[in-house]
Amino acid sequence: MSRTTEDPIVIRIIELMAAQHITQRTLTAELGLTNAAFTKWKNGENRSYLKYMDQLSKILNVSVEYLMYGDKDSDGSDSATSREHLIKAIEGLTEPERQYFLEMIKGYKKLK
Repeated sequence: MSRTTEDPIVIRIIELMAAQHITQRTLTAELGLTNAAFTKWKNGENRSYLKYMDQLSKILNVSVEYLMYGDKDSDGSDSATSREHLIKAIEGLTEPERQYFLEMIKGYKKLK
């Protein structure tokens, strides 16, 4: 039986797709994913979307911060709130997802 995720990131992705008339087929093609992979996001079966946050933000014309936290006007000035969001997001990850996330952060820091 399929279920719908309560993951706020996936909900924002789906809402943005609907608002911009982007189909699942179009999004998955642009990301190089199968429709089944996206369906797993929607069903809450995995969080592999974390690997695609940068691409998703570009396709959906929003910031990564908006996808993560839903705060369109955030300029990063409230570090306590950002820290809380980050901690909650990390706590919800499996250990392999945490390791992947840490590797992404390390790579991002090298780019700066």
